[in-house]
Amino acid sequence: MPIVTTSLRSSTVRGFAALAGATTLVLGLTAPASAATRPPTPTSLVAHGTSARPWLSWADKLTDVGYVVQQARDTRFTQGVTTYRLRGPGRTFTPYLVGSGTTYYFRVRAVSGSLYSGWSNRVSYLVGGGVSTLRVLSYNSLSASLDGKQHPGGISAPFSQRRPVQLDLLRQGAADVIGYQEAGSCLRYIQGEPCYRQIDSLADGLGSKYTLADTSTAERRTRYAGNYILYDSAVAPVAPGGTWYVIPHSTGMYQNAAYQLFQVRATGARFLFVSVHLASGSTYHYDQIRAQETATMLKAAKAYAANHNVSSIIYVGDFNSYNREPNTTDITGRYMRNSHLADSIEVARSRYRSAYDSINGLYRVARHGHGSIDHIYVTGGIGVKGWGELLNISSGRFVGTIPSDHNPIYSTLTLPS
Repeated sequence: MPIVTTSLRSSTVRGFAALAGATTLVLGLTAPASAATRPPTPTSLVAHGTSARPWLSWADKLTDVGYVVQQARDTRFTQGVTTYRLRGPGRTFTPYLVGSGTTYYFRVRAVSGSLYSGWSNRVSYLVGGGVSTLRVLSYNSLSASLDGKQHPGGISAPFSQRRPVQLDLLRQGAADVIGYQEAGSCLRYIQGEPCYRQIDSLADGLGSKYTLADTSTAERRTRYAGNYILYDSAVAPVAPGGTWYVIPHSTGMYQNAAYQLFQVRATGARFLFVSVHLASGSTYHYDQIRAQETATMLKAAKAYAANHNVSSIIYVGDFNSYNREPNTTDITGRYMRNSHLADSIEVARSRYRSAYDSINGLYRVARHGHGSIDHIYVTGGIGVKGWGELLNISSGRFVGTIPSDHNPIYSTLTLPS
């Protein structure tokens, strides 16, 4: 069934009209309170993809707004109305409260503070096919090579003390696929055998629940690259994994991304999973380096996915950048958004402890209000039902050993089957 795009003009109003039988999902929103004028109306709303799970995109040059996507079963938006509220400037969204065999109509408006733009043009599509539900998690373990080092908030405990807490958080996360960063340190040398790494210790601690994906390549150092992927029995690898180096070696840096192609056992849905760690640094120079790394990663992932006839890609990791971060320009985030990738924290139906920073700096009082430099990005067609962050805190303070200078984040996703 082809996707139909039509034009719709509607009057500009503040707030939402009360619609009989409407369902409103408040996903959270941040926007400048000082906004004095209504934001401009988004343009060029388009439905993409196949009938299995279409997705939406629109045009808007603003970076300090959120969006409202409205869904209905009729052209007047009076029947079966669902309203999604999006937090942040992303312009890609996959509606997830849809049923197979039903035609839906969509429109979008921008919101800044309490002010709303007019509605965009209208698009419609017939939903076909089913979805698979998948939970993914990302965690920067803090390299054991940094044990005993001073961080902004304190000194890193030995990995032997941090490991049990990390394992407990992973079990709480109950993810099907885990992307790990900074987990390549050698913990024990074994004569005549490869070194026993930080990630090996974590995988062993999880027992038979998870398997470590083989993302090594013929280039020996990829075994110690630091980024790894763990998966449970809900999914299975369907092709060899590997590691891409995302920045020229001439820079003296070796940032990389581990990747693995998976299939959901129950439905056959396939997806490419990428775990990445981009360069750290708070100057524009590092913004530019991260931009180069991001562009290289996206090019490699898109080429790999095209060669394997896969449209669903999940990128997780420590991106060291976020929208509105002080002293940086978040070029990385712009690259991701302009490539029609949704940041899961912005579009999730529900969020858990999203006010806390994903990087904690080993402060005993959990930092909050500054944003997340750890991200889970998804391609159009993947719906984001939930986003969460895992911290062992009581009354806002970490309890016991702080397991890493980052907190794990997770998302519950729907993939087209």
